[in-house]
Amino acid sequence: MEKRIGLVLLLFFLFFNLFAEDIAKKDEKDVIDEMVELKLKEVHLNITPFFKLVIPDTSIKLGLKQKIGDTQLDAETEYNYLYNKINYSIQYRLDFIFSYFLKFYDAINFEQIYLMEKYIQRNKGLILGIKTPVLINCFQIKEELKFDNYYFSKLDDIGFKPDKGNTIFLITWFEFADNFQDENNSKNIYAGINFSKSIASEISFYNYVFMNILFEKKFNFENSFLQFKFEGGYLIENISTPMWEVYKLGSFDKMLGFNFEELQGFYMNFIRSKYEFVINDQINWELLLVLFKRISGFVIFDIGCAGNDSDVTGISNYNIGIGAGLKFDFIFRKRTPVTMTFALGQAIKQGRYPVFYFVHEF
Repeated sequence: MEKRIGLVLLLFFLFFNLFAEDIAKKDEKDVIDEMVELKLKEVHLNITPFFKLVIPDTSIKLGLKQKIGDTQLDAETEYNYLYNKINYSIQYRLDFIFSYFLKFYDAINFEQIYLMEKYIQRNKGLILGIKTPVLINCFQIKEELKFDNYYFSKLDDIGFKPDKGNTIFLITWFEFADNFQDENNSKNIYAGINFSKSIASEISFYNYVFMNILFEKKFNFENSFLQFKFEGGYLIENISTPMWEVYKLGSFDKMLGFNFEELQGFYMNFIRSKYEFVINDQINWELLLVLFKRISGFVIFDIGCAGNDSDVTGISNYNIGIGAGLKFDFIFRKRTPVTMTFALGQAIKQGRYPVFYFVHEF
């Protein structure tokens, strides 16, 4: 009797082990399938956030790019505490032979300054666009149709009649670059020209045409690079143009040492020369969750003018800004690159003092 009981228990344990082993194999297979499925999702889902803070411009930019297969969603917002600006936009893009995109935007300026006067201004609307594939590996054409709703009123002046209505734009881009496929925009050469035409109609009063030119050239060396950048903007047809459609210079990114958007006009030329060099790229010093990777230095020379057509044609009207600084590159939590920049800018103009800049971005 005891031998029979022992034999039954032995068969029971053998059957239980075989059953458990089969369950484990199935569970392992399910886990592997889930890992493969998750891995595939990781391959096709790419989310890239970005952040930029500039002081003393008090400009904060936040953004998010999400790419899934042939579609991409871009969202961006900007807030300026000192100059009372709030901008945000969201864009959806589909790539199928051509690139098609739809963009919504809203820009509110509570104390925008034009000609030393303060105004409140809001522009909101949508943009429909189409972009060709890259032709002969370096050329691209983009067409945009923009519907803009605007409100413009002078602050502290009850006698000023607010200007409000709609404007329709047709914007055509012609672009040349050596590497359109680089998502980080690290192109060695880029040239672009666009024409922004407002279309007069029953619902759109203004009628004008702007031409914009952008050129960038980058020379790479062993541990440094030299970059030249030119931006030009010109009002080439002026039947009726609102006063707020002006170019603006003065910030960390345009004209070091000058006040934020200090220089304004319907015509603009801006040139920046920047030399950046590596001081030490093998630091690898770690503190808590931060890995200190590299320190670089840079020197910037800006020259520019914004005003009327006679201003940009007179050399004596051009302004000069120079600056230098240090850039520190970190890795946060082993995956997030962070950059902090400290710079000093000086406007070459009588009575101006040096301006200290701090830029934090990732």
